[in-house]
Amino acid sequence: MASDAQSDAAWAALAAGGKVVLFRHGETQRGAGSGDPLVRDGSCNRERNLSPTGRRQFTRVGEAFASRGIQVEQVLTSPYCRTRNSGELAFGAVETREFLALSEALPDAVAEDAALDAADLIGNYDGEGNLVLITHEPNIVLITQQRVGVAQALVLEPEGGPFFRVIGSLRF
Repeated sequence: MASDAQSDAAWAALAAGGKVVLFRHGETQRGAGSGDPLVRDGSCNRERNLSPTGRRQFTRVGEAFASRGIQVEQVLTSPYCRTRNSGELAFGAVETREFLALSEALPDAVAEDAALDAADLIGNYDGEGNLVLITHEPNIVLITQQRVGVAQALVLEPEGGPFFRVIGSLRF
């Protein structure tokens, strides 16, 4: 769990802009009829989708960013419904990117290339506002070597190339 000091540092960094926020999607439905976590279905009918708790988590994300006046320049998500819906609930418009797709559903070489693409995007980000990426826990582990819980984010400082520094984390 993120400490208060980590959260304070993360919020202060986001207020300055130019950071990347790497989120894991909100809590998902479990049990019979909850959908397959590896299946991707544009209609969302066969996928594992956000639970009511997951929807509330990302509504709180949007409220927290708005109440602090945090500028978000762009929101990119995995093509999976649970990540898109997380982003839409918090920030409105989102764009999907294949390199954020669930790494466990990809061949190893493709997953590794996708993680490198994500690291390059993070390390080379130079916008004035903040870039939000919403993906899956296995992807975040590949990219950062850190585990995160549902609706948790790592706030990252771009350092050029595929390099970045973790400033802190936020949990909702």
